[in-house]
Amino acid sequence: MAGNETQLIAYQRVFLPSFWQRKNLPAGQVTPVPMDLLGMSMMGIPVPRKASLVTASIVLSEPITAQFARIILTRNGVETSYNTDITPAHGVHRVIEIPPGKLVAQAGDVIGLNWGSHPGLLPDGVIEMDIFLEVQF
Repeated sequence: MAGNETQLIAYQRVFLPSFWQRKNLPAGQVTPVPMDLLGMSMMGIPVPRKASLVTASIVLSEPITAQFARIILTRNGVETSYNTDITPAHGVHRVIEIPPGKLVAQAGDVIGLNWGSHPGLLPDGVIEMDIFLEVQF
């Protein structure tokens, strides 16, 4: 029927439907620990099909004024080599960029994040940190 055609629109990159959050980021978490998905007691999200992780966008409620917080991407609970430290030089935004095809998750793999902090992190116990992951299918 004219004017009633369906067009397939494919997105090469999308953000996962949930994000990770840590409220009241404390100083001194020297051993990285899993970060919670917002509003859930689970730590990771399974990918529905093969996907390449391409960015992790980190947003802070206020800047770090001393030392750093660390973020490490995980796949199936195992830390990957993709990580970053967020320092006073970064303000309230930081992005981990990953070349497409370098960090690939298979259907059913669980993607997560570990976080840690320096003992001298300031402000201590105040910052909210939200992290959004972008994938390419």
